[in-house]
Amino acid sequence: MPFLPVLLLAVVGSSPSGDEPARIATAVRAAEHLLAQQTSDGAITMGKIGEGQCWVVSYFGCFGAQGLLAVYTAKRDRRFLDGALNWVRWYEAHQNADGTIFDYKGRAGSWESTAHFDSTDSYAAVYLDLLKDVFKATGDRAWLAKRSASISRALKGIRLTMQPCGLTLAKPDYAVMYTMDNVESLLGLRAAASLYKALGDARASQDAGREADNMEAAIGASLWNEPAGCYRIGIQPDGGKMEGLTDWYPDVMANLMAVAWLPASSRHQALYRKLVAQFGGWSKGIATVDDLEHAIWWAWAARGAGDRAALERLIQFLGSFERLCSDGLEPGLLGHVARLCAAP
Repeated sequence: MPFLPVLLLAVVGSSPSGDEPARIATAVRAAEHLLAQQTSDGAITMGKIGEGQCWVVSYFGCFGAQGLLAVYTAKRDRRFLDGALNWVRWYEAHQNADGTIFDYKGRAGSWESTAHFDSTDSYAAVYLDLLKDVFKATGDRAWLAKRSASISRALKGIRLTMQPCGLTLAKPDYAVMYTMDNVESLLGLRAAASLYKALGDARASQDAGREADNMEAAIGASLWNEPAGCYRIGIQPDGGKMEGLTDWYPDVMANLMAVAWLPASSRHQALYRKLVAQFGGWSKGIATVDDLEHAIWWAWAARGAGDRAALERLIQFLGSFERLCSDGLEPGLLGHVARLCAAP
């Protein structure tokens, strides 16, 4: 099993109380910051709630809510479950009929749509993955049944740009099938299949599962660049291929995400080793938001590759996230910190 270079732990989180592991203390602190960025109507904002208007991007809010759920599962503190449920209610209320959801600005009770979204496939997919996590944490079928229409809308949002090859475009007016988006869309389709199964809708579950199987096969066949030994950035319907493994975003990050969230395989083990060899893993402390993002995705990939030693060292790094919280943090980052640190 490959290991990342020796990590120099410049800054770690504050010591936990009693016998609580340091990583759990980090997860709780991240969840507390998320609650501090949640408005009274459930929106999870992109930074601290102040006197000016707030900004809400549902893609990041869903990752934040997953972090709250992870800490609820670890600590059974109802505040964190309520925060996630309140976010789901806000998201559901702002879904468009076609399953898309815009970014918003404003304040609790007076949100204004920006008429913009960065993607349609990923936004819907991470929401479905969140609903799966809520049901896993609560087992509440009555709650899930009330989300039936919202689940259908979100699935419609993924299907909105699904191509004959089984992959999705980022959004209707942006004709690229990105590796990152399709990894997330695969998670969303798998989540939809499990949610419909829990609701007793066998046909809908089978349909979503079949689409997930097709997408997984297409990711491996069309987005994988065999000569380069890595995933492409994306492909276009006209046959264009976006290649490269140089820049952090989206080249390296997309490949780390694939290792993290696609099914484990010898291909992904080899890809992980290639990424570590080419980019050196993670060997510095967290001084900037970019540093935090990089450490998070290296940690997810280490987890997916089964590199426990690297994962534990990276989780120690995540303990210093609060040095970046003076103005709040993008909630996806906080959610990832909470999820990685709360997981067994």
